[in-house]
Amino acid sequence: HDQNLAQATVRASLEEISEVSQVVEIGPGMGAITEFFLAGGTAVTAIEVDKGLAEVLRARFSGDNKFHLVEGDVLKVEMSPLIMARVVVGNLPYYISTPLIARWMECPQPPERMVFTL
Repeated sequence: HDQNLAQATVRASLEEISEVSQVVEIGPGMGAITEFFLAGGTAVTAIEVDKGLAEVLRARFSGDNKFHLVEGDVLKVEMSPLIMARVVVGNLPYYISTPLIARWMECPQPPERMVFTL
C-alpha cells in the first residue's frame, strides 16, 4: 500500500470535520492507513474479514488502546457499536461498495463522511 495514498486517505477523511475521535476502517489489510490514524490520536475500529490479516493487525496494534478489531464480513457484522462513527474509510472490493454504502446510509445516524478507494 502506497504511503502517499494512505496519508491522502487520512487527510481526506478528516478534512473540515472537527473533533473526529474515532473512525471505522473497512478492510485495513496490513494497517497502512490504520497506522496514520493512530499516530494522529484518532481511535480506529477496524473490520477485517481475512483471518490471516486480522492476526497481523492484532499483533501489530495490540499495544494501542485506541485500536479495536472486529473480525468478520462488513456486510454481516453487528452495526450498533459502529453507528456513532462520524467517518468511515476503506479500501473496498468493488462488488461490495453499493450494498455497503446503502447499509451505512440506512443507519439512524449515518456517518458525516465516507472515504473509499476501490
